[in-house]
Amino acid sequence: MPTDNPQQTTGFSDPLDQAVSVAARSPILLRLDGAGVLDPAGVALAPGSLVVELSPTGSTPTYAIRVLACDRPGAIDKASTFAGAIRVSLADSVLIPGLVNTHTHLDLSGVGPRPFDPSRPFADWLSMVVRERPRTDPEIEAAVNLGVDLLRRGGVVAVGDIAGALGPSPTATPWKTLAASSMRGVSFVESFGMGPGRATAAASVRTLLEANPEGRSADAPVRLGLSPHAPVSVDRRAFAELAALAREYRLPLCTHLSESPDERLLIERGEGPVRAFLESMRLWDEQGPDGVGEGRTPIGHMAELLGAGPTIAVHVNDASDRDIEILAETGTPVIYCPRASSYFRFDRSLGPHRYREMRRAGVRVAIGTDSIINLPASCVQAGGSGLSTLDDLRLLYQRGDFGGSAAALADLLSMATIEGAGLLGLDASGFTLSAGSSPLGIVAVPVGANRTGESALERVFSGDFPPRLLLNGK
Repeated sequence: MPTDNPQQTTGFSDPLDQAVSVAARSPILLRLDGAGVLDPAGVALAPGSLVVELSPTGSTPTYAIRVLACDRPGAIDKASTFAGAIRVSLADSVLIPGLVNTHTHLDLSGVGPRPFDPSRPFADWLSMVVRERPRTDPEIEAAVNLGVDLLRRGGVVAVGDIAGALGPSPTATPWKTLAASSMRGVSFVESFGMGPGRATAAASVRTLLEANPEGRSADAPVRLGLSPHAPVSVDRRAFAELAALAREYRLPLCTHLSESPDERLLIERGEGPVRAFLESMRLWDEQGPDGVGEGRTPIGHMAELLGAGPTIAVHVNDASDRDIEILAETGTPVIYCPRASSYFRFDRSLGPHRYREMRRAGVRVAIGTDSIINLPASCVQAGGSGLSTLDDLRLLYQRGDFGGSAAALADLLSMATIEGAGLLGLDASGFTLSAGSSPLGIVAVPVGANRTGESALERVFSGDFPPRLLLNGK
């Protein structure tokens, strides 16, 4: 990475590291000359340059970042204000804001990527997850810390994590571990409530919330949230109690919804492998769960509860026209996990995801990765992109869902930045690179030489170079 500043000469293999070191000792301007700048709020420049001011925030490697200018390189060169700025050249990269991974399971990070065989019963895959997921607090802490490293590797600075529960009582360890990191976001406490567990689900979550008041603060860098797992594992009566608890404490609420054909079979008809699993676990009441088997889709089954208060619906791989209307009428946003949907072959068994139709209907859609289990092994290998939502955006772009115009690319990026931030209750201005903004991160995406006739901005999504988190903001 070449530089033209004579101050940057010794002791650093990367000129950016030296520039940041200087900035950490005294606030200074840091100029990044990239092949381009792409911002979800509408700034799209190729070539483009960014001028930022860094202020140290403490002992951790984070900085208060303020964007002073985002413009064509020539315009910045002519500004006398920036004549003395440290200059770092990123001639082969496009700069984007730090990313948001709105849905993942960090406690499963230690399991690693695993193949999925659609010819085998889904229960086999589920049994593997249950068998290999961490069970003790030290194991959970290690897995979440590994997940945080995978997020940073992928240029992610904010996350919606599902804090998994194995037994009847949820644990605060995932939230505490995430809160001790430099991440922002929400740790959604997962709970189940089917059969005998229905009566105690809300009470056990309330106990955790009362024991951790700092996690309930709206100003906490990582807030607590609630996640009744899914309609197939949480009776509607238990869901209503958990949703009321979220409203009482003013916490975000999310649930896996309309994810698979098996879910629809259970909810509509009260039949199928999920019922067999629940019966084997003695979780099927004599009369069955509330409302199951009455001919409604999973979204129809949950419509009244969705209308009672804000709920984030995760996945929604299976949605009818009426389902999309319900999502729009109830103001229910959706988190779509493209690579997870492909991993389970839901795009074949259920058809293409209807996220574009949802957006046209007024439904907000953000992007998540789901767990590392459903991602390619290359994600965790040396030079891999970890738990990056950029790779999910690339899947959408490469299958032709978005055109190559600057507006279309900014719109695509918005689902893994400002839309995700909004769903997690974060200030969307922390995920833009417009002048005057204070981003929570700046990411460089190498785009290589132009051999295809594509613009540098298009090559962000058509290529496979892993992103690099240049600066971690606070």
